[in-house]
Amino acid sequence: MIQTFRNISFRIWFSLVTGGLICFWFLPSIQGQIGLKWLILPAFSILLFIYLITGWIMNWTGKRMVERLTREAEIWERDSGVHEAEESFKKAVCVYESFIFSPGLKKKSSFDLTGKIARFYLARPLKDLDSEIFIVSYLKSHPEDKEVAENWLRQIAAKGLLGRGKRGLAARIGEAQPENSPIQIFLARLYLTDQRTDFEALQTYRRVLNKGGNQALSVVKELSAVFISEGRADEWALQVYLGALKAGADEENLIKGIAACIQWVPETERNAPLFKKARSLIAGINDDFLNHAKEAFNPPPPEPVIPEKISILLPVAKGLKRMIAFSGRSKKAGRDRLKNVKRSFLMIRGSKKARRIIFVSALAVLAIGIGFLVINTVGHLAKKPQQVVEKPITIKPVKTKDRFTIQVASYQNVERAKKMVSKLKAQGQDAFWVTAVGKNKKWFQVKLSHFPDKKSARAFGESLKKKGIIDDFFIDNYKKGQ
Repeated sequence: MIQTFRNISFRIWFSLVTGGLICFWFLPSIQGQIGLKWLILPAFSILLFIYLITGWIMNWTGKRMVERLTREAEIWERDSGVHEAEESFKKAVCVYESFIFSPGLKKKSSFDLTGKIARFYLARPLKDLDSEIFIVSYLKSHPEDKEVAENWLRQIAAKGLLGRGKRGLAARIGEAQPENSPIQIFLARLYLTDQRTDFEALQTYRRVLNKGGNQALSVVKELSAVFISEGRADEWALQVYLGALKAGADEENLIKGIAACIQWVPETERNAPLFKKARSLIAGINDDFLNHAKEAFNPPPPEPVIPEKISILLPVAKGLKRMIAFSGRSKKAGRDRLKNVKRSFLMIRGSKKARRIIFVSALAVLAIGIGFLVINTVGHLAKKPQQVVEKPITIKPVKTKDRFTIQVASYQNVERAKKMVSKLKAQGQDAFWVTAVGKNKKWFQVKLSHFPDKKSARAFGESLKKKGIIDDFFIDNYKKGQ
């Protein structure tokens, strides 16, 4: 920001000095033709032209300097002069960070330079902290850069340095490049290592499985083991179990999972082919075995009831009606105000004294504005940038008599429930978890907010699904959680 103020202040000062000299030389020669009262127009035009041409010259000079330093760095890099190449790149960055470039051009043209520097650092066998920070910052701004993203992920994974902060960047890269198979496979294996089955991880698994190939077979086998450990029995799990069975995974557990899915999931026209394939696989198996199999799996949550017709046009229609009524009432008053303005303008135009007062007032306002801009610019340049310390946000418990809430996830591992709650809270949601016991198992259920009725709870859950914050939900009775 301070470089922007420097750029603007330099151009203003240069325009005032240079334009002032030109005005003192040029304006007296045309004063007799246009009169004193109109001299402000050519004076303003001269100052504006010098301001614009100064910005163009500064940008042109800066671009030539950056291009020269970049070519110099590339030559040093080809000649194995790593240190000299890095120094040339740093000089080019300093040119961008100076006041030479205007803010608009700096934002547009800095992508090429930062991309070349990121590739330069990735090609180095030994990296220091500054180079790692630069590469991470570049990928946060440009996660769509396929070449840099793939090389960075490969190097970080090989060194075993993919910490929690870098895993968030890796997920961001995956969202920016959904069609990039190597990146999606890398993320899928990363999520499988953590046994993640949240919405973000499931989307990545789907992308990998839809691509097919040997990597997809390996992923579906590992994913089926995660689903079985969770006791998952839904349509997506049935598809995974069938794919894992085809890939040669543990047959006994997969048969149990397939049997549980057939008994828990309702058959529809969409999943009929899956059911046909599943029934052919379990044909001839003992019924007692199949009935016992479903006890180790969880039934899918009930489908939310969505109203067939939602009247969203009613409030819009009411608003338009009020606007039309208001415009009709104010139409006559607007015509009267316009007549008064025209009458006042004609009176001022016919009075020499009024014109002189307006001219002097305009000059005074212009002088005050320039003085304020100069003082403000000097103050910004003299001020040292202060570090902004973000205060942690604390969520206080709320006492409520609401009866309902929505459940979005359920785990047998309390740490996974806490992790899901933390993720939802980071997105601004009122999340908590509660403990439930059933069938000799303890479950840790993740829930969101509280509502006075089921209708408001269902509407809130549907809005979160559309935003992609949650995968699914169902309405439950509210009780205070952690």
